[in-house]
Amino acid sequence: MGFRPVGPERTDFRIMLRVALSDASDRRTRPMAVPRVAEAVAGVLRSRIVNGELADGDLLPKQDDLMAEFGIARASLREVMRILETEGLVTVRRGNIGGAVVHAPDAGGAAYQLGLVMQSHRVTLADVSTALLNLEPLCARLAAGRDDRQQTVVPLLVALNERAEASLDTSPEEFARILSAWHRTLVEHCGNHTMYLTLAAVDRVWSYHVPREVDTAAAGGGPVPAARASLRTHLEITRVIESGDGAAAEQLTRWHLEESRTAMRPVDPTITVNLTGPPTQNLGFRSNV
Repeated sequence: MGFRPVGPERTDFRIMLRVALSDASDRRTRPMAVPRVAEAVAGVLRSRIVNGELADGDLLPKQDDLMAEFGIARASLREVMRILETEGLVTVRRGNIGGAVVHAPDAGGAAYQLGLVMQSHRVTLADVSTALLNLEPLCARLAAGRDDRQQTVVPLLVALNERAEASLDTSPEEFARILSAWHRTLVEHCGNHTMYLTLAAVDRVWSYHVPREVDTAAAGGGPVPAARASLRTHLEITRVIESGDGAAAEQLTRWHLEESRTAMRPVDPTITVNLTGPPTQNLGFRSNV
């Protein structure tokens, strides 16, 4: 998306900035003007990114264009870029191919911030696991309650069940990936976007700490009898979602997750979330399969 010429809204914004800073100037507090201006301009650009006016991967307008649009100095604009880069909304590239690349907010960014808060509160991995075990069954209930489930979530789950059945005896790794995709699809299409984004963020925090092979085992990628049992349960959950039985969908999904999670037994339940260090490398968990 290219640079948009200065319009009435942008001209008004420049006037607002000057009025807001007039008192500071009168009191000889001009050094405080840069962060105040930067925060205001960053707020406008932040809104454009979040609202989709600037899409993921777009370049922000050139520095000179932004300075002209908002009537600010280069020092203020540098502070604007620092604010947005700290929030993960832009990446500033230096050199001949320089510019600020836009990053739309996603579950990954939310997971990182959530993980830092969890770490500061010393939240245990057992606590994270409990949250996941309780959130996904609610998604199953919501999916079963969708009026349009026959056109949305059910066909997707049925297709994944068919793919899983076809790969069960030929490719255990592919089978496990399909079962994991089944769970992600159930959550993503439960019909409640807030629940989906919340669970996606929590799941990313969990995935950072738990090795992929352990989660694969829990998903049903273990011995063939266990894998067949996981598939049968997925088929039954799909059936009750299709029938619209939310209570049964929630109950069966909870039972399935509890059974699956027995593939991972916490060795030390006091281990806490840690996003500022390296991945846990199976710290606190071992596979039973």
